[in-house]
Amino acid sequence: MLDIRIDSVLTIAECGSFSEAARELGMTQSALSQQIKKLESSLGTQLFRRDMRPMTLTEEGRLYLKYARRLKGFAAEFEEALNDLRYHRRQLRVGITHSAENGRVASVLAEYCRENEGIKIKIVTDGIKNLYTRLKNFELDLVFVEGAKSDPDLNERNLDTDELIVVLGPKHPLALADAISLREILGQELILRGSTSNTRDLFKRALHHEGMSLKQFKILLEVDSLRTIKELVARNYGLSILPRSACLEEVKRGELLARPIKNLEMIRVLKMVWHKTFEDLGLLDRLEELYHELLDA
Repeated sequence: MLDIRIDSVLTIAECGSFSEAARELGMTQSALSQQIKKLESSLGTQLFRRDMRPMTLTEEGRLYLKYARRLKGFAAEFEEALNDLRYHRRQLRVGITHSAENGRVASVLAEYCRENEGIKIKIVTDGIKNLYTRLKNFELDLVFVEGAKSDPDLNERNLDTDELIVVLGPKHPLALADAISLREILGQELILRGSTSNTRDLFKRALHHEGMSLKQFKILLEVDSLRTIKELVARNYGLSILPRSACLEEVKRGELLARPIKNLEMIRVLKMVWHKTFEDLGLLDRLEELYHELLDA
């Protein structure tokens, strides 16, 4: 069980006040305050600035919070591992980005479960920044991300390369074009991923290289859900810029068209990333094998 003092600091930081945190924890405010004062006394430092509203952490408090989150991740991992041992099963917690969710990764994980009786895989879909944070806090065992950045605490393997393309409906005025220029896209309404998306970031950087910016385009909607974007594009509400791998099934069924952008190459790398403390390298080897088996099928 997680130390109540750790849980208290996490809750106060989240709620922004002692009173709200006390209600969340089912304690009186005075009891919570005394608990934090004892913790600060034992540490010899102050964790919170009580003269601020909402409550803010001191520099030492931010450091404590960083490790408290890791400890909470360890505690949850231990409880799950204990239950898995008790019932002779194993759980793998995997994070994937929204675009990877629509590619081959989910099929790879399903195939691995089919091969290995007793293993259960929990898939978490989130943005790349949050997935990295959860991986470093030991809330996830493994993540599949595009364009991952190097981190001293993490190891990574390249699995595949992908490219960004223009996605449009079969009835769109540009549907007959073999490739579409940026100038042609300027005159169309766009449905793009949200501002934290790696896909959007890659498109922005490619535009910057051409001396252009997103401000020049007609952005109709910003949507986090790939499925929603593809449905809107198929209904001819606008164009989108998406990974080719995220649209394979819809293109095969004739629901969407995929076209390259003239004189603009936007390549990204799909990577498998794990914490250096993760020990089952055989599992990683098999996931990589399955990915390439599906790729060649």
